[in-house]
Amino acid sequence: LEVLAAQIGCLAEFIGGNSQVHILLPNIEVLLGAEQSKVREKAVESCKQIALIMSPEQINEHFYPLLVRLRDAVWYTPKISLAVLISNIYPHISDEKKTELRAFYKEVSCSTVPLVRRAGSANLAAFIRVIENEYVDSFIIPLLKEATSDDQDYVRFM
Repeated sequence: LEVLAAQIGCLAEFIGGNSQVHILLPNIEVLLGAEQSKVREKAVESCKQIALIMSPEQINEHFYPLLVRLRDAVWYTPKISLAVLISNIYPHISDEKKTELRAFYKEVSCSTVPLVRRAGSANLAAFIRVIENEYVDSFIIPLLKEATSDDQDYVRFM
């Protein structure tokens, strides 16, 4: 599964190029929720590769719904992948969807599952790099304070 997750991102040239790259997303979605962290990490890297070659329209139409499904998943492992992927598409989507992605990130960062909170705190720096400056005081600083005062060491020290 780890090899499959790593290779899906390399298939764009074999499926019709950039205009058809979105058809890879359903194939990788299951791997984004895998129990094994190495499989999830490789799947996330493949998703990042796919997002780089997608147009903003494709990201809004195909990648954003993937993130919604990851957020709505019953199990916690897709939410770990969600925390990593939000910052990759945030600059490329509409303002309305940016508001929703900020809410998703807050959900991840405030999750009852420590591993999900850890993913939120570990990826906070990447999210800070892409979020608009106007949200630093009202959104980022509270998340940072929560992360640094978490009762779990491995969340706090990320």
